[in-house]
Amino acid sequence: QQANTLLKNDKMAKGEASGEILNNTGTMEYQKASRQLSVSFRNMQLRKIKRAEKKGTESVMDEKFSLLFQSKFSVGGGELVFQVWTLSLPVVVIVHGNQEPHAWATVTWDNAFAEPGRTPFVVPEKVPWGQVAETLSTKFRSATGRALTESNQRFLASKAFRNPNLQLPLVGPEAANLMLTWSQFCKEPLPERNFTFWEWFYALMKLTREHLRAPWMDNTIVGFIGRKQTEDLLKQCLRGTFMLRFSDSELGGVTIAWVGDNSEVFMLQPFTSKDFAIRTL
Repeated sequence: QQANTLLKNDKMAKGEASGEILNNTGTMEYQKASRQLSVSFRNMQLRKIKRAEKKGTESVMDEKFSLLFQSKFSVGGGELVFQVWTLSLPVVVIVHGNQEPHAWATVTWDNAFAEPGRTPFVVPEKVPWGQVAETLSTKFRSATGRALTESNQRFLASKAFRNPNLQLPLVGPEAANLMLTWSQFCKEPLPERNFTFWEWFYALMKLTREHLRAPWMDNTIVGFIGRKQTEDLLKQCLRGTFMLRFSDSELGGVTIAWVGDNSEVFMLQPFTSKDFAIRTL
């Protein structure tokens, strides 16, 4: 509401802030290399936050804020004085690490799907799967160094839409009409699980970034593949052939599947960050 008022009136009344930030002022410095003026806030701290009333199933991780940046400068020996301002991209204020995944879901959805000139901080309730897949691939590449393959994206679609038999069209009107809702993305638990699609994806992205980056970059982790497809593929391979795939049942887990005697496929209990902290892959 405050951001909306600011955009409409080009000014904000005193005392209208949603929080109190310490060490929030600085002096502009000219950077010769970039030929730009910039300021660094090295010790800025959020001291207080004033939250809005929640509606329905909303949580603190759904609530978005913006940082207001203001500057005043003069040119021509003080003849012209300029007062300028801008808002940051939305941020989410959390108090515990377990709130981090959902907070990142809120920020990711806003950054990826907010329309230009929107009313702060309105976002669509559903978006085409193609845009979601592109966003997930961009996030994964930024975190791990390698983007998602077409096969990875197909598997993620079947996961997000709760349909293991989903035949995903990648082009054409059918692809454009395949819409994923915000609720499917990060509100509704996956079938027979106590976590959401985003929580599952985020945990795997974090695991890969912290412990599996090298093999993921080398393309030696298949990762996003279902249990049945894993078994079907390995049954056609020689004894001793193995595959690394991400766990469906455990957050942030990777399991090793291999072919034993008589083409029987086995899978180890998933390895998590706790296991890799003791012994690396």
